[in-house]
Amino acid sequence: MDIVASRLLKQAVPLFSALAICLLILAVSTILYFGQEIFVPFALGILLSFMLAPIVNALQKMHVPKIAAVGIAVFGAFVAIMVLGFVIVSQLSSLATEIPRYAGTLGQKVQSIAAAGASESDGPIGRAVSAIERVAADVQGAVAGEEGAEAGTEAQNSGTEANPIAVRIENQSGPLSTALAVLGPVIGPIGTLGIVIVFAIFILLQREDLRNRLIRLAGTDDLQQTTAAIDDAARRLGRLLLFQLAVN
Repeated sequence: MDIVASRLLKQAVPLFSALAICLLILAVSTILYFGQEIFVPFALGILLSFMLAPIVNALQKMHVPKIAAVGIAVFGAFVAIMVLGFVIVSQLSSLATEIPRYAGTLGQKVQSIAAAGASESDGPIGRAVSAIERVAADVQGAVAGEEGAEAGTEAQNSGTEANPIAVRIENQSGPLSTALAVLGPVIGPIGTLGIVIVFAIFILLQREDLRNRLIRLAGTDDLQQTTAAIDDAARRLGRLLLFQLAVN
């Protein structure tokens, strides 16, 4: 009886292992899904700390204290992120303003490209030209719709000028509600950026301690070589991320 039970247990071990792995994956996925507001900034903070680690090391080699080096690096990264975000937002707003102005020019360019690639209508150039033509038609249609709506509004206003209607505007929103309406779309990204910076500061200040804890958790025998390998990998990763950021 014991032999049969042991055989059944041995046969059930792979099934239990697979079930445990599936449950673990499901639990981790659930935790990541419901905790993405924390885990996503944490992951971004780790990447930011790897990017700023070479700068902190360079400042420390210049005999700058560790806390001051971390503060300088993080403040510089914060200023760079804010400037980059401001430039991107301004460029997008100017692009959205200038798209209707260049709709006619875009249509003419598309027509010239279509005339040049008419002989290759079945090839990749012809398909690309067709796609560009559809985009240009959509843009011109949107611009024409906006102009028609404005013309209709003007006609309606001119038709009702003879019989004006008394309108009373009551401003029921106070300064607090106005400020919330203006700053509402910005509070979320700024909060996420703040969490990322806090995580990055903590990781940069406790790099050695976190590294040693990771080595102890791994349970390796050769601590010296493992420490050197982790430091070298972190240094290379930080340089790679900095170069990638500079290229982009």
